[in-house]
Amino acid sequence: RPRRCACAAVLRGWLQPAPGHALQDHLYVVDPQGHWMMRMPAGLGMADAGKAKRDLDRLLRASASWDTAGRPGDGE
Repeated sequence: RPRRCACAAVLRGWLQPAPGHALQDHLYVVDPQGHWMMRMPAGLGMADAGKAKRDLDRLLRASASWDTAGRPGDGE
């Protein structure tokens, strides 16, 4: 199995922290195909956590329309 480089510079270029913030200042949602779907602050308060959950619920519902069984890389 090949080793993958997950060095900070590669991740910063791919995940793109908000201007003026570090990579670790955020939580990222990446789909199984490696597409960056969402970014949110790592230190969410209770009110913001509820909003983030609602956004995640919406993303999961929306993904049901484009996610198909047997996609490349799903182990089938």
